Amino acid sequence: MYKVGIELEIKPAQGETRRTILAHLNSVGIPIEWEGYTHDIMNRWKAVSDITVSSGGGFELVSKPMSGIDEIESEVSKMCEALKGKARVDRSCGHHIHVALLEKYWAHRRVDVSNTNGRREALKQKQVKIFCGKLARNYSYFQSVIDSIVAPSRRTSQGAYNTAIPSHWATMTDRQIETQVSTTNRVQMDRRHCVVNYDSLVVYGTVEFRQFQGTINKTKILNWMRLTERFIARTADRKYKGREPMDYPKTINGMCDFLGFGKYGVRRWATQ
Repeated sequence: MYKVGIELEIKPAQGETRRTILAHLNSVGIPIEWEGYTHDIMNRWKAVSDITVSSGGGFELVSKPMSGIDEIESEVSKMCEALKGKARVDRSCGHHIHVALLEKYWAHRRVDVSNTNGRREALKQKQVKIFCGKLARNYSYFQSVIDSIVAPSRRTSQGAYNTAIPSHWATMTDRQIETQVSTTNRVQMDRRHCVVNYDSLVVYGTVEFRQFQGTINKTKILNWMRLTERFIARTADRKYKGREPMDYPKTINGMCDFLGFGKYGVRRWATQ
């Protein structure tokens, strides 16, 4: 499983404040500090400012990079349990998922991606550009399916913080993608607030998925994480080369078949 990280936008529940929430989290064994505004990656959770939820005392909880399903489930479960009765979400809140990409050898060979300049150079490599093009195609093709699963306020028709990938990507073949990316320096979406954000590759070395509604429900968080991680894996792994989404119907089952999910888990959750 790819390394992942999550960002949870929350607001204090009645009678709570940012200060009391952070104190509670530390008291139950979740080390966390208020960091203001920062892009620094830490080996613990951090609390940061976020203008989209600042009204009502809102802020964002950002996880450390997490590896392996055991650590991921443990960290998410502890945080969600600790937030019960302490925090709430509303329509202004979202949650974002980062999936590490540039740490993979095929994405950074001969480039030092420990710094910003190195990450920019990595994005110019042919294999990374092809990956970005194919991920844009894969997600865009199933956009209507994803819109049917997210809250109405997070559908791409609502715009603002969940802009759709430009539609021309949706039905491009692998060959067409390889031709198109060969003429560009790097693959970028039109806006930072696109449902799939490639700007985070420069900052963190990750692909950021931005479409999902705010939640402190561990089942929802873990299933969105599995879904996005599988989009990355199916796009990047060589053994799936030649598997194009256009061979599958634009339905939940069609998307789950394309991504290789079984009968239960993500498929059952998405169809409920």
